[in-house]
Amino acid sequence: MNRTLTKSKKAVLVITLALLAQSLATAADTAPPIINVSAAPAILWPPDGRMVSVTITGNITDNLSGVNAGTTTFNVHDRAGAIQPSGPVTVAPDGSFSFTVQLQASLNSLDFNGRQYSITVRASDNAGNPGFGAATVMVPHDQNLPVITAITLDPGQPVAGPDGSTPVNESLNVGGATDEHSSVFPPHGLGKNQDYLFFVATAENGYPGFGMAVLSGGSGPDSTGKWTFDYPNADAYGLYSDSLGKPFFAQVFNSPGHIGACPPSRTGLAEDQDQTFDLNYAAGGSVLTDPTDKPGSLLMVYEGTNGCIANAGGMIASDSNSYISLSIATSTDYGKTWPTYRTNPFFNFVSLPFTTTAQAPNAPMGAFGPDVCMGNDCSTTPPPNYGRYPVVTPVTSLDSLMKSKDDHATNIKEQEISGFVDDIGGNPQPFIYANFGGMNVARAPLNGGTAPLQFMKWDGYGFNSSKGIGGREASFLPNGSFGACETPAQDRFGSSISYVEDTRQYLLIFVCRTLGNPEDGPDPTSMGAAWFFSTSYDLSDSMQWTTPLEIPGTWSPFDPDFPTCQAYNGWYPTFMSLGKDATHLSTTGYVFYLAGCQTGGSPAPQRMYSSRPFTMTIATNH
Repeated sequence: MNRTLTKSKKAVLVITLALLAQSLATAADTAPPIINVSAAPAILWPPDGRMVSVTITGNITDNLSGVNAGTTTFNVHDRAGAIQPSGPVTVAPDGSFSFTVQLQASLNSLDFNGRQYSITVRASDNAGNPGFGAATVMVPHDQNLPVITAITLDPGQPVAGPDGSTPVNESLNVGGATDEHSSVFPPHGLGKNQDYLFFVATAENGYPGFGMAVLSGGSGPDSTGKWTFDYPNADAYGLYSDSLGKPFFAQVFNSPGHIGACPPSRTGLAEDQDQTFDLNYAAGGSVLTDPTDKPGSLLMVYEGTNGCIANAGGMIASDSNSYISLSIATSTDYGKTWPTYRTNPFFNFVSLPFTTTAQAPNAPMGAFGPDVCMGNDCSTTPPPNYGRYPVVTPVTSLDSLMKSKDDHATNIKEQEISGFVDDIGGNPQPFIYANFGGMNVARAPLNGGTAPLQFMKWDGYGFNSSKGIGGREASFLPNGSFGACETPAQDRFGSSISYVEDTRQYLLIFVCRTLGNPEDGPDPTSMGAAWFFSTSYDLSDSMQWTTPLEIPGTWSPFDPDFPTCQAYNGWYPTFMSLGKDATHLSTTGYVFYLAGCQTGGSPAPQRMYSSRPFTMTIATNH
């Protein structure tokens, strides 16, 4: 036997097996690399106009296909657009890197929250998955910059109805509350309203459809922090009369069609089913004031759903194969009335709070002005900008899905929605930001009430190139550690943005669904959820969110006795502070949330709208 040949064959075999293993790892790798970035110094002081050398260091890891070091680049984002260097980054064999950038220690008139530079490092792995990591350098107004370091919570309790003890879901017949985030306005926050007003997504008093109901929180909580709700009797939101003249309360906004049924297709064919974007579900996630329009002008960020794909008419078999759009509706009277679909050749007007199973308005892109009524008032022609319409949709279109006649196994969705208007510091060009899906965001400039608003999605690089309707989208949080809920195996969703006036920081809150409490590490036997927070000083650059921190006391496993229903005391967390406008916070307040299941089948006592007091811990960032 030729020993040399044998050794050669063995060497070839080893190389072949190594290449095969690398090929399999590359094929199986769908996760981006983890990129850690830090900057020193992270604060430039004083703001005297000096150019300062800032050292950027970090490392890149990828445990499957490996890092493609040649793809590594950096770029600096400066909101003023003045100092934005970029270029390649040299990566050492161990994945580490270090380079220096020159940044200016200066402020300008637009830097209400200070000036922020974000330094983003990007790289792909050998499977082509792009990853990113970022660090922020700040030029503050004050050297003793206050920052949020932690959020603590007191125990939660159900919101009570008028009797002070029965849960509000039962006593006011709002069993679905809440099916999305809520919006809370203080007394006189909406013109002359006398009470705290809560906009919540739910059906109400047996009227079908998860739309938007308005409930009264009275003058606020009692001395123990307990909230007691009633109908908004003093402010008359959602007040109707039956055929006998008897008054009742119900939703102020709703879908035209029933949540559980599709109208007959006009041709009898499933592919010709009506494509109205919010046919079966129109539930609000945020109600916001438009500071660029006249007093009383509000915008509702809502989830519009068409659940009739591959359905020629009849009952909807499952709520998991719907097409979901992030949508906008307008109000001109502080949210008392919202657009409804006017009679057209395909549709006869249906008065609120009713829905219909017999027809649909044929409004794939919504309706405006003369094509809508103002609530139940069809005698008045609304202004041209008054309407309801989709602004952010999946890459796949509803039309293509209808034509395919495929009912799909999962939702095609832009769901778990919320909104925020960035008018901080009297910004002359405020944007409305809309969060959706798995940590995605889009924004549109407000324009004095002109509709439709033109949203652009964050695509991983900016808000400049990906349209809200059908454009590509990317998460604004990077791949990272399990403790920060940044691994691909963890599900981050239900995010919302507020502004904390005491620290001049934007606050991001989201839900992390995960196997094991993130602060303790993975546990494949315990699926549950927890709340996380992150902060930023500049919403125009989504790279600036800090590494998320878990909020203690929010983790709990799902109840194993309900395997088809993930029961958790913390869906749709909405933070509010007493006396503050919606989405504006002080360092104390309350979190309102859904206790129970997001879907049907909640264990007794069913869904409960609940609250918990919160306190933010503030430290000085020297």
